[in-house]
Amino acid sequence: MVAEVEVGRVLETIPYETLGPFIVPLGTCPACKAIFPTCLGIVGAWEHICKWEDAHGEVRDNVAEIVKAELSNERKSLSNIDDNAVRTLLDLLGFQVE
Repeated sequence: MVAEVEVGRVLETIPYETLGPFIVPLGTCPACKAIFPTCLGIVGAWEHICKWEDAHGEVRDNVAEIVKAELSNERKSLSNIDDNAVRTLLDLLGFQVE
């Protein structure tokens, strides 16, 4: 499994500032159903998932698998994450894209 810190680094490369206008202002954590302001960003959602280990393990594992797949695609840099992977990561973390 990819380490949580490494997943966090990959998520930091996703240009949330350019995605923000297309994301619904409130997201819902898929594990605990907590509502959160999406302005906290992707890394903020990931930190929430990591903080509450018991109920959030499945979501954390799913996100780590997507990141692992992206890392194994031999990309030139982490900033070249596939659009479909970004969309999947957003969905997994509870963001809704308009």
